[in-house]
Amino acid sequence: MEETIGKKISISNYIRSIKFGSKSFGLCGLIRNTNSNIILLKTLDGGESWQGIPDSISYLDTAKKGICGISIPDSSSCFLVGAWMSPAFFLKSLDQANTFQIYDMTSYAKSLVDVCFINKNEGFAVGSCINTDEGGIILHTTNGGTTWQIVHKTMVSLDRIWKIQRIDEQNWVASIEGNLPDYAETRILKSTDGGLTWNKIIISNNYFNIQMVGFLNTQKGWAGGRDYLFETNDGGLTWNNNNTFGNNFNRFLKVNNNLAYLTGSSLYKYSSIPQNIIKSKILDSNKHIKISPNPASQSVTFEFDNIFPTNADLKLIDVNGKVINEIFNSKIETGNHKFFYDVSNLSKGMYFVILQTNESFEYEKLIIN
Repeated sequence: MEETIGKKISISNYIRSIKFGSKSFGLCGLIRNTNSNIILLKTLDGGESWQGIPDSISYLDTAKKGICGISIPDSSSCFLVGAWMSPAFFLKSLDQANTFQIYDMTSYAKSLVDVCFINKNEGFAVGSCINTDEGGIILHTTNGGTTWQIVHKTMVSLDRIWKIQRIDEQNWVASIEGNLPDYAETRILKSTDGGLTWNKIIISNNYFNIQMVGFLNTQKGWAGGRDYLFETNDGGLTWNNNNTFGNNFNRFLKVNNNLAYLTGSSLYKYSSIPQNIIKSKILDSNKHIKISPNPASQSVTFEFDNIFPTNADLKLIDVNGKVINEIFNSKIETGNHKFFYDVSNLSKGMYFVILQTNESFEYEKLIIN
């Protein structure tokens, strides 16, 4: 086992993303789950020290809920989006995050989760459509984010495009977090023309929740999420479940053609050169929805526990993905949480209770009789 040396960052909010533009300059995006007003950290010494940028600064005021995606295509330019729970916004800086321009993106998307820029002018942002029945969305800009064009919608209710990766100049991939458990496909998106058009790649004809996608080259890649990690060695034509070691897979980082890292409930290192795997444990978020009674006809209780503060989105949907009620969408503290809901006016049949947090996606079936 190799020894890893890390730098501990003391911050109360949830760390969502981190990117470096050089050996010295980097940014760390946070999701606010406490009363701290720090949602962005900056380093100019390779991570030895970090400066917190509070959202009380005018250009971060719109980004109060947090920053999910960061792209730094060169040593000065940086682009940020967030947050998964909405509203959609886009931040741009051309001077190593000393000053920002902020763009309200709510006319394009309900939420934005990730961003990837090729240079200071051209890039992509991904998230969910304003109309949730239209699913996930990919946006493209060629003028540094001043204007955007829609290049793809998944057209599956409640989809959210979670990650986007540039494999090379022509080949791109994007993950689809499907939030409709009864939809019998697990999918990603792939582009072979520089991101201008996208095609659906089916990983499985069964439903699995995935958030992460990452390719080492045009042939070898992975896609994963809550409990599964799928692997392909033929560019996505076929996939095998390769999960023997973890869960909650979320983010992929390619270092070079032989080395990559993957975050989940642990941190994993992949190398094409045989060696031991580095695995660092990350705390389980400890959320599992309990519904009682189930089946039900009058009222139900939705209950879950969490071991640290987070943002939570709890909703009830039908089997077609129509949102019946958004029961809760806000910050929650550590502890046990119960929500009481009247189901007496619902038609008989099956529904889904969905819980999305900073750390995970959970769902349970609810039967109304």
